[in-house]
Amino acid sequence: MHAAAKLRSVAGFSGDSIYESAVELGSEIAAGPSNGEFPANPSTALPTRNFIFRQPQETFEERATVTASQPPPGHIIQLWQAYLENVDPIMKVYHAPTLQSTVLGQIGRPYLAANDRALTAAIYLIATVSLTDDECRASLQESRNELLRRFREATEDALSAASFITTTDIVVLQAFVLYLAAMRSIGETRFVWSMTGLAIRMAGTIGLMEDGRLAGLPPFECEMRRRLLWAIAYVDARIAEQVGLGGDLLDQNHTVLPPASVNDSELFPNMHRIPEGRSGATDMIYVQLRVTLVSRLRAVPGIGGHAGTWERIRAPSATVSERFDIVEALERKLEEDGLRYCDATVPLQLLAINFAQTLLHKLRLVGNVPLSQESLHNGPGDQSTDNVFELSMRIMKLQLALWTDPSLRKWRWHWQGQFQWYAFAELIRQTRMRQASSPNREAWTVIYHVFDLIIPTLEIAPDKGPLLEAIQALLGTAAVSHNHASNTADQSGAAIQASLSASSRIVPAAQMAAPSRPGMGSSPHNALLPGMDPRLYSPSDGRQGGDMIAPSMDDATLGLAFDTIDWAEFDRLTSELCGQ
Repeated sequence: MHAAAKLRSVAGFSGDSIYESAVELGSEIAAGPSNGEFPANPSTALPTRNFIFRQPQETFEERATVTASQPPPGHIIQLWQAYLENVDPIMKVYHAPTLQSTVLGQIGRPYLAANDRALTAAIYLIATVSLTDDECRASLQESRNELLRRFREATEDALSAASFITTTDIVVLQAFVLYLAAMRSIGETRFVWSMTGLAIRMAGTIGLMEDGRLAGLPPFECEMRRRLLWAIAYVDARIAEQVGLGGDLLDQNHTVLPPASVNDSELFPNMHRIPEGRSGATDMIYVQLRVTLVSRLRAVPGIGGHAGTWERIRAPSATVSERFDIVEALERKLEEDGLRYCDATVPLQLLAINFAQTLLHKLRLVGNVPLSQESLHNGPGDQSTDNVFELSMRIMKLQLALWTDPSLRKWRWHWQGQFQWYAFAELIRQTRMRQASSPNREAWTVIYHVFDLIIPTLEIAPDKGPLLEAIQALLGTAAVSHNHASNTADQSGAAIQASLSASSRIVPAAQMAAPSRPGMGSSPHNALLPGMDPRLYSPSDGRQGGDMIAPSMDDATLGLAFDTIDWAEFDRLTSELCGQ
């Protein structure tokens, strides 16, 4: 069967075969004539580079002209500042100080190498994704939608011009990974799922599955390759979960070490060795914990594949004690890899704490793993449902903390596509079945805030939208005004975060370091540059304090008319939502 036919006939093929078909087809098209000769007129070769992306009308020479799509110099500076603040700390696919010279060095240049053009275009795109519409209009004088449209086209054009499907250029792959992260954030889930397969094949072609030290590569290059490979691994794991399919195409025999726990200021291209990893939290803390989770979740003894941990922890044959040990081992590893050094007053470290706690609670929830060892010996009774109720409540509080803490707002683009639907559905179901009590009323308050503060900001999948609307209508929250939502956001956020920090099993308050919140200009690669507006990107102060739990609301305040709710329909809707 021809590669094109195989690619169109998706049913019955595994993920690998689909991706291999795509790469095979791309290679055939991009390779051109079998004799190795290419048309004399460059414009006639354009279709060979655009079988995925739309076909631009310009000639190759016109497309290679940077000034045609380059933003004004002032906008380049603002976009780079946004990238440093909003993207680099949680992506780390490159070395920011080195990358800065590439981005700012192109200002005023009429031409740029194809690989650098792809990388800078991807930076403009993902920086715009990280901004709100108001921020785009204030700093770039255009709407976010218009900027996204333009920079997406520019990035796809530049990737095509760089022959990204068949490239062996690591810079082009770095650009492609940034592009995929941007597309995932704006809701292109299925597209990113397929394109991640191409990224993995590109990584294999470049040789990223082998650690650079084994190939005798310079230390700096080895470190950049490690960062890139683990960024791809994370994107693949996350997008696989979102589409509900078995992921982790990187579950192969590879020799790649985790990235070093060092600050970017300690790295430079001509260095002779990588510094020893620090024992405290560094610029890499969030990425470092993410790598730990991705690697450990597929490293359960006797279980293969990324889904191994998830499958084992839910397997009927796994004892409660075994599931408990799996989660405890992962928690200890996270603590060793830096979580114990995190300071909740530093935004990036607070994000790392939230991320780790959410993942651990999620593992416990899907495997119904007790929170404490004492509960292992309790009889089934109500312990199981109590455990599910408590875990789903904790996860939703962590989600609300993400959405309401002003110091984390600049990273919302990254995690708003990772809302914990399963935990939310379980919390609704468990709360519905429980007797009236203080914890139950607190749960309704949390559910209310999720509908009011989080759901409106999400890119809702078509299969979830009607379910959520129906559930929300039953709960009576649709009538709550927007002004009330704005007024309650900060109040509930501070209270919920205070509750979380007080009850954290991972980072007790006594272990937290003294507050230190570095901002723009505190390190060499993020110093304010001419043209930067410090008002737009100054770090927000996180807030601590408040009541230990979010204040409960009475039925009238919540807008919940319990006696009028069709509970049979409610149970049906939440069961369906929970199954998605």
